[in-house]
Amino acid sequence: TNLSVGKASIELEILDSQTGERLAAAVDERAGRKYTGKFDKFDKYHTVEDAFDSWVKKLKKRLEYLSRLTDKRIFEHNLNNY
Repeated sequence: TNLSVGKASIELEILDSQTGERLAAAVDERAGRKYTGKFDKFDKYHTVEDAFDSWVKKLKKRLEYLSRLTDKRIFEHNLNNY
């Protein structure tokens, strides 16, 4: 029997486009489910897709949060300078 368990990993680095300063970095890895090649032969990459879907959702949520913080800081900075 051919059993295999794959894994997917990701590394992410976000840099300021003007200064090159690192704004964020992340590393994650997900182990897959057993794949036998029989009944699940059409579902071979489902686990990888799940991992990427999860990473995209987390990244989106964090970027939205950071955007709100940045908008708030810019707003407060502008208020304090007038």
